[in-house]
Amino acid sequence: MTQTDKILFEKLNCLIEDNIDNPTYSIDNICHELAISRSQLYRLIKEEYQLSTSLYIRKRKIIKAQYLLKNNNLVSNTALGFFTSQGIIQNRLSPSFTKP
Repeated sequence: MTQTDKILFEKLNCLIEDNIDNPTYSIDNICHELAISRSQLYRLIKEEYQLSTSLYIRKRKIIKAQYLLKNNNLVSNTALGFFTSQGIIQNRLSPSFTKP
């Protein structure tokens, strides 16, 4: 991974975490803020993590949710607003999801 890619992934992860409770925040918004195309973002994520853009974003959200839960932080509906039900939270936080 190049230094430029590392910086891009740091920015990407910050954008995902900063907008974790915004259901209207989309891949297009991310691309606009990073000043790259959807296909370029897809290629970078696929090359580095072998994941689609959507799955990468979902996994980053899961990592953040796990962190909040493990550290006994107050987890409000806002913090986990990207999940639509308790069942989805339990399903998505299964041990099969690992840090990308």
